Amino acid sequence: HTIKAINGNPSIYWDDCSPNPFDDLHKESLNSSLPLLSKILSSMNGPRVLIFNGQFDFVCNNLGIEGSLEGMSWPRASEYHSARRFSWIVQDVIAGYVRSGGRLTTAVVLDSGHMPNFDHPERGFDMVSRFIEERDFDDLDQRLNSLPSYLIETPSACVEKPEDWTEWVTVAAGWCGGIIVGVGGMCLVMVSRFKDGY
Repeated sequence: HTIKAINGNPSIYWDDCSPNPFDDLHKESLNSSLPLLSKILSSMNGPRVLIFNGQFDFVCNNLGIEGSLEGMSWPRASEYHSARRFSWIVQDVIAGYVRSGGRLTTAVVLDSGHMPNFDHPERGFDMVSRFIEERDFDDLDQRLNSLPSYLIETPSACVEKPEDWTEWVTVAAGWCGGIIVGVGGMCLVMVSRFKDGY
């Protein structure tokens, strides 16, 4: 149905993860795309840009993307860097966090991985629709003084300081171990899928 709706050629097989483009572009994988993005955002009448990541995307993690953008410059960069971050809401649930300015919009889609639109299609549809239609994402301001008290009240047990630094080391080691196991598990899944021809 989709191929017919977009007037596509039904004889061409579409694969969501074809190895051919990956193989063709592999040599480019270490080249930064930031200069190209900066050039696009610097053009006088260029397009607006939406960059989105899943909260748990280990491939294109949102913290790395955000850090890269903080160091990038373009004529209206100050508008982006000084913009407030908002939570956007879909179906009465916080769908993610968005910041917009200087023709650049970045979004982190909560509870999703490398393919947020597969993990939460309703959030992806809402995000893209708002962006295309130039509607705001400012459903909930993230400044602490503007949040409802029930969102910022913290049980006292959560803010108690540990007795000594060894508790912090134990927690940090647990987090690191969890990350290593998670990444290792992802690698095993990718290897098994590669062997199976996916």
